[in-house]
Amino acid sequence: MTEGSNQRPVWAGHQLYREAMTRSEAQEWEEAASILSELAGEFPGDPELEQILASLRLKASLGQEQPPKGRSRLRGAWRRAVAGGGILALVILMAALAYSIYARWLQPAWMARDQAIHVRELHQLAKGYMTAGEYDRAVSLYKEILDQVPDDNVALAGLHRAEQLRSLADEYDGALSLTQEERWWEALWAWRLILAQDPNFRDADYWLAFVERQDTLGQLLQEAEMRYAAGDWDEALASIKNLRSQSAEFQQEQVETLLAASSARLAEQRLWEADDPLTLREEVLELFDDAVQIRPGDQSLLAEAQVAEVYLDTYARLQPDCEEQLKKLHTVYDPEAGSSPDQQFLLLYQVNVGCGDERAEARDFQGAQSCYLAAAEMPIDDVAEAGDKYVALIPMLTPTATATPRPPTPIPTPRPATATPTHTATVSPWRFALLGGPAHQGNTKYPAWGCGWLGVGGQVLDAAGGGLDGIKVRVWSGSYEFPLVTSGGKWTALYGPGGWEVYLNSWPTEGTWNCQLVGESGVGLSPVVLFNTYAGDCSRNLVLINFKQNY
Repeated sequence: MTEGSNQRPVWAGHQLYREAMTRSEAQEWEEAASILSELAGEFPGDPELEQILASLRLKASLGQEQPPKGRSRLRGAWRRAVAGGGILALVILMAALAYSIYARWLQPAWMARDQAIHVRELHQLAKGYMTAGEYDRAVSLYKEILDQVPDDNVALAGLHRAEQLRSLADEYDGALSLTQEERWWEALWAWRLILAQDPNFRDADYWLAFVERQDTLGQLLQEAEMRYAAGDWDEALASIKNLRSQSAEFQQEQVETLLAASSARLAEQRLWEADDPLTLREEVLELFDDAVQIRPGDQSLLAEAQVAEVYLDTYARLQPDCEEQLKKLHTVYDPEAGSSPDQQFLLLYQVNVGCGDERAEARDFQGAQSCYLAAAEMPIDDVAEAGDKYVALIPMLTPTATATPRPPTPIPTPRPATATPTHTATVSPWRFALLGGPAHQGNTKYPAWGCGWLGVGGQVLDAAGGGLDGIKVRVWSGSYEFPLVTSGGKWTALYGPGGWEVYLNSWPTEGTWNCQLVGESGVGLSPVVLFNTYAGDCSRNLVLINFKQNY
């Protein structure tokens, strides 16, 4: 038996020990000592057994002492003293035996009991931290348990699980950040990795389904943008409508901008390709109505819708005798020209005045006057010529005039005007023309910055619609001018081929800005484009301006 063991001595179950104890209880000390001596021979050197044997021998010796006859009272006193000393020795021996039992059996047992209670409490506390998601604390507690009980399999399993959950929690935070930043592809894989390790971890299954849906919608949006960039307006509209049927909220600003632009471009394409635009009047105007309803505050879009309506009215007015002017009218929607609404209105003005001149020369004064009147109502700066010619024909329409009779030219009932944009009076032979007009939308280029950004960007395209790199873009406001930027390069990933961008401010501010393409010597290559920005308006803190090469 080793020191500090909690087990009983081997000899405690021996038959001789039990017999000796029976004799001891009967106070047969000598017989008990004799039997225990025999047992001690079988277990030599056992200190505890030696102590018990010494105690029995002492009791036996005390019990055998008889006072000799005739002894004096002094000897009686001496005997009592010796007996008293024996009792004291017995008490000391019993105390030593009790301490030995305490040190050998009771103290280790109590320590083991206290340790077991402490470990059980640590287990309960660790479980609580696991439930609360405080995995760092759980890991620390399981390590403390294993320091005390290295072979605690429950603690080993708990430590492994806590470390796994701690790692998953870090991955969860990262996946959530990617999701919030709308980096769908990266977020998709992050959530998938988490569920591959633990299919039941928190609400990762919900976020995976959410991101998968966003990724699918994002692919539809990307498909629509690609079709739009390729000039396939019909398919672009189909992709956008498919997207909106699945989610009306996904990238709402961007989707609505693309939907409105696709509707407008499709309407213009219909007018360009039609043999008789009047047969498409309702379809074209409905496409523009849809676009304007989606983005009612887009002044450029309103101007394009007004151009379409005036174009159709002019086409009807020029029938059937102004063939040369009809050919000119057709160029309003020439995709190679890339004319702005300003330029289109100017061309419409010139065509109406030209047809009026032809009819006036043919003495069709009523038909001529209708053309001059339409030209005078064009939203351009200088309509004096049309007005003067209209007034000059008034005497020709009196009863004394001898005009060649002609059936009146039908004038379609005008639709309510949608907008009156600002226009320029002349067209300069610029190498590049504005494609469409400045379009405002929310910041889609830097989602992480959100509203904390204000910028202008777009593309520079060649005559065939491909990206054109190396063109300088100048942006200024008042006396302040930003450094020139060059199209292409790093901007291609954000805006497409021939892309460019100028960072204006770290938040949306009120301002009026100018933009122009310039050559190496600083000579303008395009008209100056005027655009506005609006304070605190996060839905319009990105301005898109595209240029297309004329020659």
